[in-house]
Amino acid sequence: MVKVKALGWIAEKIGFNERDIRISKTLRIIDFLPVLNTISDKYLIILVNNKPANKNTMVKDDDEIVIMPVVSGG
Repeated sequence: MVKVKALGWIAEKIGFNERDIRISKTLRIIDFLPVLNTISDKYLIILVNNKPANKNTMVKDDDEIVIMPVVSGG
């Protein structure tokens, strides 16, 4: 199973904070989370196994994805 964690307003947009999603083959993130098509890349930080990624990153069973909003301040 792929563990997906969503933080902040991203969780509200995709409808969950944390979910295990079963995939049977290697897929792009966007293939099993198509709601991400509605969010511009400039508003997202995506990590796969703690490494920077994007919507087209390929993931496999047992990967962990964290999706969070870009935050700035000063």
